[in-house]
Amino acid sequence: MAEERLVGVIPSGENIKYMYLFGYSTKGIPGLEIVGLGNRARTVKEKIQFLSRQQENVLPLNRFVLGIDPIQKIEKDDDLNFLELPLLILYWALLGWIPLKSLENCFSSGRVFPGGALIPWVPKASKPQCSENGKIWITSRWIQTPMGFFQLPLEELIESRQVVYIPPRNQIERAFARPS
Repeated sequence: MAEERLVGVIPSGENIKYMYLFGYSTKGIPGLEIVGLGNRARTVKEKIQFLSRQQENVLPLNRFVLGIDPIQKIEKDDDLNFLELPLLILYWALLGWIPLKSLENCFSSGRVFPGGALIPWVPKASKPQCSENGKIWITSRWIQTPMGFFQLPLEELIESRQVVYIPPRNQIERAFARPS
């Protein structure tokens, strides 16, 4: 049985919230299940499966469970769409497609689009401070990580994946621009 965990970060109004993400695989009825996202789970699951099935690797016939355990209460201002990228990273790590021993000290946030675009996000306002050493933020190599974090470029993790890409910086900035 494979197990992994990492921390997802989402915007919540003008603040940010942290969500513990966990995942495991077992022998059982093959498939992917996402728990803790309510009615958003099905859409996220389908996006992840769609991109995963387009890869050259064969998906194993295992049961995979990805779960979200919010550290703080989920409010209506919380944008849970920003858990898509960390959930994809978690799933691909369980599949052995992400070349890391562990995601234990990793943080991530961002969106996944069915066309293959992976758009990482790092909060600009109220940058999270990290008091412990060894925390890693998975993001694009050109995005500045929050204070106290080491950067792990997403480009290096997905370089062997054929159908996903990280758009140029200006496209990512436009994707997250808030209307005035």
